[in-house]
Amino acid sequence: MRITPISSLKQIKFIYDLFSAILKFTMKHTNQPIKIKTSPKDFFLHLLSILALYFSAISFLVLIFQYINIWIPDQLDQTSYELRHYVYLKQIRWSLASLIVIFPTYILSS
Repeated sequence: MRITPISSLKQIKFIYDLFSAILKFTMKHTNQPIKIKTSPKDFFLHLLSILALYFSAISFLVLIFQYINIWIPDQLDQTSYELRHYVYLKQIRWSLASLIVIFPTYILSS
C-alpha cells in the first residue's frame, strides 16, 4: 500500500473526527465539559522526563555491558590488560555518574 499525502491527510482527518466524536459523546453523557490543561511547562516537563528516561536507560546498559566486559574478557583483544581495564572503568565511572544525576531527575519530573 502506497502512502500519498492525500491518504495521510484522510487518515489525519479520520483520527480528528474520531476524537471529536468521542469528546462530544463524553460531554453529552457526563454533563461536564472536559478541560484539557496543557501549557508549555507541561511540554517541557514531559520532554525532560523522556530524555532523562532514555539517557538513564542507555547509561544502565553501558554499565551492564562494561561489567560483562570485565567479568568475561575478550581473548582476541590485543591491547594490554591495563589499557583495556582503564577504558572499561572510565566508561563505568561515566555511566554511574550520569545515573546518579539523571535518574533522580527522571523520578522528579515524572
